Amino acid sequence: THWRQPLAALGKDIFLGLAEAIYTTIPAGLLFFATDEACKQLLTKVFNKDRRHPGVHLVSAASAALVSATVRVPGDVLKHRVQAYMYNNMWQGAVRTLKQQGIKGLYCGFRVTLLRDVPEMALQFTLYEALSRASSRWAVGQPSDASQAPSPARAHPLLLGGVAGACAAVVTTPLDVLKTQLQCSHGCSLSGALRTVLQARGWPGLLAGLRPRVLQASIQSAVFFTAFEALKKGLAWQLAAEQQAGLQHDREERVQLCGQLEWEGC
Repeated sequence: THWRQPLAALGKDIFLGLAEAIYTTIPAGLLFFATDEACKQLLTKVFNKDRRHPGVHLVSAASAALVSATVRVPGDVLKHRVQAYMYNNMWQGAVRTLKQQGIKGLYCGFRVTLLRDVPEMALQFTLYEALSRASSRWAVGQPSDASQAPSPARAHPLLLGGVAGACAAVVTTPLDVLKTQLQCSHGCSLSGALRTVLQARGWPGLLAGLRPRVLQASIQSAVFFTAFEALKKGLAWQLAAEQQAGLQHDREERVQLCGQLEWEGC
């Protein structure tokens, strides 16, 4: 039985911080979507651009990543500290962090997180929309025209999302390496983190952990965009059903009104 205790501890530690991640991911995701949609509506109205324009997606996704980071970063700080056995849970961690460091303690690494997340989110959403339009045009043989609505005949969002997530992860891996170095080195500047990585491993050090990060990002992005498209389709069906019900109700009211007018005329 000497191996059972380490094995049991390993099974428990694998999921350490999972609850903390769930508690913050859901509100951060909702805030991201709300900000992204609001920015798209504003940009299309102010600049008279189609909401599928790459620039609209780029700015909207970057703005949404910036706003949602206000919720995501405190959750990441508490999650990492729970995983490092500093606290038993996020609630204990939040209370102690606020007492010892104040609100700033919950936003440790906020700038470097934005340095990685904003370009990654922007690239991920922009690439996904570009790949989605390209797959639609390829499926129906249409010319390249960003103003045309996407065709239903398109590659599955599971594939497109995975490719977009993998590409964005490759591009932003150097930023992720520098972010990790900054968070592990108290008071280290970005230039200092870069020098540390280059001195330790050279330029290849900026791509440390590339394979597991690409694998993780591709899976997360594939699942995310599949759920995202399913949600959009469900909302579209609901809106269409409500509009159809409204038209039917208006039609019945007009018929009743005409019947009343005919009766009064008689």
